[in-house]
Amino acid sequence: MSENPDGGASAADPLATDPRAGRGRNVLLGRPVIGAVLAVAAFAALVLIGTRRRRSAGLPGAQEPRSATPLRLRVFATREGLVGGQTANGHIITAHDHFVALPSRRGLSPKGGTTKSVKIDADNGRSVIAPVWDVGPWNTTDDYWNPPSVRQSWTNLPQGTPEAQAAFQNGYNGGKNEKGHPVTNPAGIDLADGTFWDDLELTGNAWVWVTFLWT
Repeated sequence: MSENPDGGASAADPLATDPRAGRGRNVLLGRPVIGAVLAVAAFAALVLIGTRRRRSAGLPGAQEPRSATPLRLRVFATREGLVGGQTANGHIITAHDHFVALPSRRGLSPKGGTTKSVKIDADNGRSVIAPVWDVGPWNTTDDYWNPPSVRQSWTNLPQGTPEAQAAFQNGYNGGKNEKGHPVTNPAGIDLADGTFWDDLELTGNAWVWVTFLWT
């Protein structure tokens, strides 16, 4: 309904005296409004798509895409023990604790966290998912699950081969770890007592399948 400058209805406007005509104009006026809303929504969608494309291209703010199938490796596992000690993320180890250790802080979860976890499948049919709360065994900068192009240390080893395994089996690095100590087993993962005994029911150090769930 049109208005006079003083706020009253204009008698010259037929819409002011015909309620049916008023309803019709409301519908007609609503169409441009709806069109504008749809245009804004379409623009927002284009901006969102563009942002996602820029992130996938590795621009600032990009996140590394996760594989549909996380990396799974055959790794030698040892029992950590060390009850009463403190892990690399500040956790105090308890009897029959449930966590694992990997030989690089790049695979470490924060205290009490599960952002970096692995699934372990033993040859006896037992399996478990456990968080990574400590760093070891043998090395502290050996993110062997990463490809050589981004691996922190031992970049001339193939992806999936722990330095300790190469040192023990093939005499790599003179058969020694990062500190020059002789490597006496090929371990690439340590298991807390609860993970080792209770979850997997292992009776000794063993080869297991490890799935790196964040990859």
